[in-house]
Amino acid sequence: DILRKHNCDYIIDQKYAKENTAAQYDKLVPNKCIKLLGPQYAILSSDYKNNKINKSKSFNILFSLGGGGDLNIIRKIISKLANEKIVLQVVIGPLSRGKKEIKELAKKHKSVQLIENAPTLYPYYKEASLFIGTLGTSFYECRALKIPSITFSTAKNHEKNNKELSYLEDYGHYLHLNLNELQVTDSMVSLILLISGKIKRIRELSNKAIINVDGFGANRIASILCGYEKAIEINYTPPEVPGENFQYINSNLAIEEVTDTDVNHYLYARNLQKNRQNMIVNQPISKLEHYNWWFNNQRKSYLLKKNNERKLYIWHQNMLFKENDYLIGGWFVCENDDTSFEVSSAALDWQLKATAKIYPNSVWIAIIKKTNKYVNLLNKYMGFVEVKKGDKEYFAIKKFFNNPSFNEYNFVKYIFKAQEI
Repeated sequence: DILRKHNCDYIIDQKYAKENTAAQYDKLVPNKCIKLLGPQYAILSSDYKNNKINKSKSFNILFSLGGGGDLNIIRKIISKLANEKIVLQVVIGPLSRGKKEIKELAKKHKSVQLIENAPTLYPYYKEASLFIGTLGTSFYECRALKIPSITFSTAKNHEKNNKELSYLEDYGHYLHLNLNELQVTDSMVSLILLISGKIKRIRELSNKAIINVDGFGANRIASILCGYEKAIEINYTPPEVPGENFQYINSNLAIEEVTDTDVNHYLYARNLQKNRQNMIVNQPISKLEHYNWWFNNQRKSYLLKKNNERKLYIWHQNMLFKENDYLIGGWFVCENDDTSFEVSSAALDWQLKATAKIYPNSVWIAIIKKTNKYVNLLNKYMGFVEVKKGDKEYFAIKKFFNNPSFNEYNFVKYIFKAQEI
């Protein structure tokens, strides 16, 4: 970490800080200092100028904890994957701990290949289908080659929530875990196998990057130091791009389809105390749990914005129970501030009209906590009516909402009107 005072003629730092990238050292270096700041100055081997990936016939996973680290952190995961049709390549650094155990594992399984004392990892990155490792220097190599990655932090200064880690998403990298989540071996293995079957979908996230890394950083630096070109300050303010199937509901409210680029913010919003207090499962969900659910779920989710500011997520899913079609759904706010009646009612009104056209024979069913007066009033205003014990919708609600308490929740339904269909 060199973000401190310096007395120098040049400062070089590849660190990215969104719109603050160019201003990071404004009060830390002399006025005459030439600042070479941002990912375009990442110093990589010239090999990375060629960013074309080799298409391997097998699915190759490259594990790396850098030059050190405890290999026992990933050993259990590798052991459980060793019998799958996957090539598992493990980088053993000079200061790595747990070498003996990982070498014993490699002796038992041909799929486990060890990489030790390699002069460069470039050939292995080129063959990798997926990278799993620490968020360190390897991050830039992976971004240069656009390798799908699952990263995790080992240093405390890396342990930040999804909102603070949004800079990773600007690189097209979305799957980042806390170190303790690697200890949940079965869930980690499930996620890796899930991703291996959806790797094209994961690769698409790299194409969403607004920050690109290449192998020309050293050339740029050398040219500036030698006076061949001048340092250029790049504007790193992310562009405002409408989402998929973007449409205006009214003059200041718009709705767009949720995509994989929303994966982390969706979890951040869901885990807000304001939202959890009204949910059946009211404990925070980990990133690992969320990623496993995200790439398997069948929901149709949407994001409502007011004047381009995220306000709430709204979702629905069509379900079949005893030969009857039902729609289940819900919504939750994006921040802890109160969501106005204008926003929530517009979202629900849009959802009812949209689903009426797609699922005209389905009946909406929902549960609302009896203490949640606001949502109870909103749903009553929109035309939801009570479901009584013994109604067919009652049993559907019990099935789809994990047997909620009739004493704690209001059971409600909404039947489409003829003019809505």
